[in-house]
Amino acid sequence: MPTTSIAAPTSEGHPTPPRPVPLAARDIDHAGFARDLDALKRELRAQAGQPDLDHLAKIERWGRLCTAAGYATAWLAPNPLSALLLSQGRLTRWAMVAHHVSHRGYDHVPGVPEERTSRTFATGSRRFRDWFDWIDPQAWNVEHNRLHHYRLGELADPDLVEANLDWLRASDLPRPVRMAVIAFFASTWKWTYYAPNTLRVLLNDGAQREGSAPRTLASMWGERALWERCLVPYATAHFVLAPLLFLPLGPIAATNVLVNSMLAEWFTNLPRSWSSPPTTRARTCTPSTSRSAKARVSSTSARWWAPPTSARAVTSTTFCTVS
Repeated sequence: MPTTSIAAPTSEGHPTPPRPVPLAARDIDHAGFARDLDALKRELRAQAGQPDLDHLAKIERWGRLCTAAGYATAWLAPNPLSALLLSQGRLTRWAMVAHHVSHRGYDHVPGVPEERTSRTFATGSRRFRDWFDWIDPQAWNVEHNRLHHYRLGELADPDLVEANLDWLRASDLPRPVRMAVIAFFASTWKWTYYAPNTLRVLLNDGAQREGSAPRTLASMWGERALWERCLVPYATAHFVLAPLLFLPLGPIAATNVLVNSMLAEWFTNLPRSWSSPPTTRARTCTPSTSRSAKARVSSTSARWWAPPTSARAVTSTTFCTVS
């Protein structure tokens, strides 16, 4: 059934752009959609090659260069430039390397090194080399790759922000206090929300098989595993050991590194809290692949999907989740 649009006149008498009317599930050609996704997967895999691996290596180099430049200047004084460089290095390892590799984005690229496949990346001791973050990679794989991406926007999505903030909306707290709570979590969410929530999902996955009671996000702060696997290792490395390396330059230099590292953490958290949804879009496609994929989805699947950004959304989600 074709979609309908509603155009409302403006104050000048000109109609506004049509507003798409959402479709019901019964109006979608599910079999046709599945065929489109399979065809798109075959097309993307056929186009993957050495340029994709070169692009990944370039992004990794830029990230490590930012980290090196950040630490090379962080001891001089607390300053936003050093903090931004450190932040970019950390963000690159997470959102541009770990995210795509763990999504199996490179698993089927010819010639991919084993350490850049989802089977090996950040597993065991490689975590400290490949992706050392607040988040446990094994927990990320279950919570983000398996549950979040395959249940996007559903109540079963562990990262459904609307559901996770129900308690705040339903509270009797004054609006300024609620805004302050949001600001706090926006500035710290990787270690106050993402690390405990991903580990909670992982532990509950095992508890469900054992018949144990599920853990809540609040109860995670009493879990020893959270401190041993997530919080203490990362905090010790970045806020204790790294500044101590600069002690030969004096206590002020070491303190400057600590301040810049903490400021970098704030920079890393804050923009990601605003732009988290776009991480569901694959950035591992080359420009030519991306254009081709958009054209394929636009020509074969857009007939049942109204929003103008649907081609991009379907393309990226497909690339991230198909195996």
